[in-house]
Amino acid sequence: MKKVIISLFFIMACTLSAQEGYWTNYHVVVEPRNQEMLYKLMDDYFKDNPQEGVTVTLWENHFNDHGNNFAHSISFSGSLDALGNMYANDGGAAWSLFLVKINQHIKAGYGSRMGTRKSHMGDLEQDFPVQKYFIVHA
Repeated sequence: MKKVIISLFFIMACTLSAQEGYWTNYHVVVEPRNQEMLYKLMDDYFKDNPQEGVTVTLWENHFNDHGNNFAHSISFSGSLDALGNMYANDGGAAWSLFLVKINQHIKAGYGSRMGTRKSHMGDLEQDFPVQKYFIVHA
């Protein structure tokens, strides 16, 4: 019986850690007149160059304050292996051209963050999920 309980706990731990998600956010300041173009450039590039196992999201920040004074976040999320493969691939000329194009529409870079999603509530596959982040300065 003891072996069965220990085996169940081991299986649960493996299942829970397998669902752990990793993410990287790049925060940028974008003038309102450039928002549509930034979206179009990102949409066109990532439709033509999908990143296997990685979700790319453009977030708009509605709550600016002295600690979060950026307009948009470009986010990459997925498994550790998928993000690692994305960052290991240099993207070639298409990636370089994409960076030049979006940099023309970004007023300033603000910062970046990375982390791990330990848990979530609700369906993350819906069109417009509402998410709450806790930023810990450690």
